[in-house]
Amino acid sequence: MQGAIVTRIDHFHGTSRRAQTNSTPKPGQADLPPYPGPPTGKALDNVFVKLDHRTINLHGLTTTSTVQELYDKLKKEAKVSQANTGLIFGSKELKPNLTLRDVAIDNNSTIFVFDKLIGGRC
Repeated sequence: MQGAIVTRIDHFHGTSRRAQTNSTPKPGQADLPPYPGPPTGKALDNVFVKLDHRTINLHGLTTTSTVQELYDKLKKEAKVSQANTGLIFGSKELKPNLTLRDVAIDNNSTIFVFDKLIGGRC
């Protein structure tokens, strides 16, 4: 493929970026330029989670971590079940598909765990 125009489309957080390169691939190389990988977010050292009777500190999260990953850490460290509980930050319930950046969680943020009620009617 001599003098080929290679097009790569990257999707980050709902936006697209189109990159074109005029390159001549060398034998044995892939047709596309190397993919840079997903963007890495800022490391969050202290994210506090307030349970009924205690507060725990979660480490190893980044701003690109999802709420689902936060649930997974809670399940591992505090035995919190996602089916019976919800998470609140900034007076809003957190949806599992959002990233921590989407809901503005940063260092020293406190997330509250609440129990979901079965039924919903009185």
